[in-house]
Amino acid sequence: MKQHFSTIDDFRNYIIANPNILIGTLGPIGTSCDHTINFLLDGLDTQGQRKVLINHFDDIYQSLHNGNVDVAMIPAAYSDVTRFFWSTELSFIGSVIYKTPDYHFTRAAGVTNISRIATCTAVKHMLENQFLHCLNAPYELIIGPSTLAASKEVMTGNADACITNDGGLKGTDLQVVHTQKGVDMSWLFFRKQSGAEFA
Repeated sequence: MKQHFSTIDDFRNYIIANPNILIGTLGPIGTSCDHTINFLLDGLDTQGQRKVLINHFDDIYQSLHNGNVDVAMIPAAYSDVTRFFWSTELSFIGSVIYKTPDYHFTRAAGVTNISRIATCTAVKHMLENQFLHCLNAPYELIIGPSTLAASKEVMTGNADACITNDGGLKGTDLQVVHTQKGVDMSWLFFRKQSGAEFA
């Protein structure tokens, strides 16, 4: 018996062996987490019934502790992922590598003076690295739970620009200033210690 899974095939075998589990990850529809779980569950029966999208990582943690989901899928880039590893009630069960969508520095249509930028903690660092050349003045940060939430901040007029992914561009008129290609990401899986073992 393997202690942890480490490939996409291993993950799918785990799902097949545990067909009723619910997997909680960051929503809403269109996040990198949603993009990844859709790929991992593609072709498996009742894939839509296994995915639970939750709008905050803290709520995913609580949902796993409370038994509302059986497994949590968390990107290794999440700044507080150690909270999952160090929990006395949770167990790390495996990881897989899968590429994120592309990320974009975008602005509202017609905006030239960017003073408020929406983002999430996981990709905030891109402002001082990949997107530094897009900035020309001091700015205020608006931190939200996801890149989807960031694009909504711009669409509602609460921010002038944002970092979002491909999903966050859909159905918007956001103007892309610069694109960072997706990267290979390690996606980590946790369960309660009383949950199904990996076989």
